[in-house]
Amino acid sequence: MRNEKFAAHLTPGNGTGRLGGADHHPDKKQERARNLKFAIFYLAVGILLFLANQFAKQPTAERNQPNALSNVGLVLSVSNRPEPTVPGIGRTGGATYAVRFQLSNRGNQSIFYSVYQGTNRPTGHLVYRVAPRSGWIVPSWPKESTSTSAGASIGGKVAWVEMPPGGWVDGVYDDPGSPGVDHAYQLDLKVAADGNVVRFISQAYRLSAD
Repeated sequence: MRNEKFAAHLTPGNGTGRLGGADHHPDKKQERARNLKFAIFYLAVGILLFLANQFAKQPTAERNQPNALSNVGLVLSVSNRPEPTVPGIGRTGGATYAVRFQLSNRGNQSIFYSVYQGTNRPTGHLVYRVAPRSGWIVPSWPKESTSTSAGASIGGKVAWVEMPPGGWVDGVYDDPGSPGVDHAYQLDLKVAADGNVVRFISQAYRLSAD
């Protein structure tokens, strides 16, 4: 009798009926479902971030070329040239400028620049823009604005020359001082002999044609 009463006494207060009811409580089921959804969401976000980070580390030609050319220097020095050097060029007041430049490789890997066959001067073009944020334009004159002392560029054929780290090369070109607001010099470079050509433009400068 005592055992039955004791068991009966335990059943209402400590029986499995209340625990079983907790297992099937609808609020707790919904809470577990929400927690599972959050866990899946954060796991998916973590995977996407990891994949994006790995992709960003993969080298591409577009990323490598600007990085490799970040240590290339192109320094310009402007001086007056009193007499016209290129026939047929219209100039205001007869003023012409000789712009000397030095292309140098300050990086730790070779770069490649183009020269006209039979010369050792880098090929390039004078460019100008009509406003600070506008695009660069190649003037209609002269057809080739490369070094005037490099010799004739018969046929316009070019060859690619390797410039090792620490290397440099000089050149000079004519600038009439107009048109446009800003002038600069553009060279074609490569980071590998069989790589893509990258347009490299010097810092802008301004001249007066008066």
